Amino acid sequence: MIDIFSDFNENTIKQKVYRQGSAPKELPNEFYTVQNYNTNNNLEADNKVKQVRWDWTIIFYTKNIANIYTGIENAITLLSQRGYEIDGEGYDFNGKYNGWEARAFDVTKIEYKEN
Repeated sequence: MIDIFSDFNENTIKQKVYRQGSAPKELPNEFYTVQNYNTNNNLEADNKVKQVRWDWTIIFYTKNIANIYTGIENAITLLSQRGYEIDGEGYDFNGKYNGWEARAFDVTKIEYKEN
């Protein structure tokens, strides 16, 4: 199992990071959420799973639109350095709510099973 939160957390990115849906009522002015939207067998051989593909969406929320791209770039750089495959430069996320701006990107990491 890949625990993205060991690689991407408040200590590594210097911003709060929450599992999607678990953010507190009192939010900081900037934060990230992480959602694991897919986990599939990536490679099977001899009736055994050899690789599992983990996919996440990372969303950066900010009240300061001037920081939206920097927040995404910082997260992309960090996760790339830690072996995650990044799918592009991100995309606008439907986060315009009560002054929030949001941008997201998708990441993948392959878990290699020892069978």
